[in-house]
Amino acid sequence: MRLILCCGGAVFVCVCGLARAAITENFESYSNGNFPSTKWFDARTLIPGATSPNPSGSVITTTGPTGTTKAFQTTRSVGTSQGIVTGIAPSSVVSISANVRYDNFDNSNNQNGGGWPMALGFFQWSGSDPNFSPQVTLYADSTFKNWSLYIQTSANPLDFQFIRLTSATTATNTWFFLSLRVDTATGVIQSQVRQANSSNFIVNDTRTIAGWDPAFAQYNIAGAIDGEYGTNATLGGRATIDNITVVPAPGALALGVCVAMRRRRVGRDRRVTS
Repeated sequence: MRLILCCGGAVFVCVCGLARAAITENFESYSNGNFPSTKWFDARTLIPGATSPNPSGSVITTTGPTGTTKAFQTTRSVGTSQGIVTGIAPSSVVSISANVRYDNFDNSNNQNGGGWPMALGFFQWSGSDPNFSPQVTLYADSTFKNWSLYIQTSANPLDFQFIRLTSATTATNTWFFLSLRVDTATGVIQSQVRQANSSNFIVNDTRTIAGWDPAFAQYNIAGAIDGEYGTNATLGGRATIDNITVVPAPGALALGVCVAMRRRRVGRDRRVTS
């Protein structure tokens, strides 16, 4: 459930939902052209002064790895974060997997990992654009087009690590299976990428992240969002996602996040400048 209240110039957004042993989604129950509400919410609704389209994506019928399927596709535009997210309870181990297709890369060009059609992962959201939150995401950036990790290990958006996991170039219009598992206590991250119809991994990586602080790994949002806001992109990216599974650790309790968000402009230039 999402409740929005206004008081004294502030916007209060409450994201309240039950964290389960697993959250799964294949989008088959939703009508084409609609945002898949109930279990999911639009990333743009978390952002004061969002500039992305409303909604920032919708359900479509498309060709999946095994035939015709319904999936969620973002709208191609340049703006604040677009995508699909769900509330989870902070937990000692979290994982997310999905089939992802990059339909278009944006036309940004920078060296620090900014600009991508869709990043899959976790965010410790506290009232602004999730892209400026403590996070771990798996994605291919629009400059190098390599599968990479983007990790923000504190509340400061400049405290980030951009880790390339492969030198292979990511193709568009190809379905990939992505899997990300994070031990939030120790900073051990497991990343896997393969073509959805193949058993051969492009990425099969396990590493411990330097400078890890569990206080900034209390992830309360999971999902998939794009990122070209604040880059030099003039043409946005687009991606499609299907068959999502999110697993908070067993024993996770209910999530209740209620944050007062100050109305302010946010810019991704802070994220992509070292």
